[in-house]
Amino acid sequence: MRIHCNTYSGFVKLAVNRCPIEGPDPSTSVIRVITRIKPGFEGEDVANKIPSRDHLWMYDSEAHELLKTSAEIGQTFPMPRAFVSRLLRFHLVDSIGGRSWGAGNNFEGSGEVKTAQFKARVTAKDDSSVSYTFTGLYSMLKSDGSIAHEGRIDGEFQLGKDDEKLVLFRAYASGMFRGGGVAGHTAMPPPGKSPLVFALVEADDYLGRNVPPAWAHGGHAVDYHQTMAEDLPGSQ
Repeated sequence: MRIHCNTYSGFVKLAVNRCPIEGPDPSTSVIRVITRIKPGFEGEDVANKIPSRDHLWMYDSEAHELLKTSAEIGQTFPMPRAFVSRLLRFHLVDSIGGRSWGAGNNFEGSGEVKTAQFKARVTAKDDSSVSYTFTGLYSMLKSDGSIAHEGRIDGEFQLGKDDEKLVLFRAYASGMFRGGGVAGHTAMPPPGKSPLVFALVEADDYLGRNVPPAWAHGGHAVDYHQTMAEDLPGSQ
């Protein structure tokens, strides 16, 4: 039986039997996100030593916004707010040991993103592509104060002009997190604050095109795809 779900720009429904699972539209770029607690800080739970993997989507509208900027080589400009919002709310999170889905370790609530200072810089242009570097400072806090994360991300990426998709994406983020976990259902995080690191790389492969982001389907799909960009704090 095919289950009906709403259609959003940027993804298409795949055949499913139990719940809505969406794969990316051909125009959507996929980025693999690998998360781990920095070695030596994992605490006693062995599950905290295992990296977590997920996929982040960049929609064609966001790639188009980047490509159409009037910035020249060396100039900086704000990253697309929708992309930044999706990254911070659902991907730069503690997803180790089942804590993302199992404990609600995201920041989808209004006002939970406290800092979102992201800037991109054009580094090269030619007839086929544009290359960029970017940096971002971020901080998030659950409305009840139970989960927090703050840190910095640095990276580079390249967009093709014809298909407006990622050719390359490489980034590294490092921050400090605390809180989360549900005893008996997920691995519990180390006590206090712990260092969380992320590697992000383009993923236009079989897994990238067939495994959707953890938060991109089911009851959280609306928030993932619409991203609540208007709720980001201040100017980037």
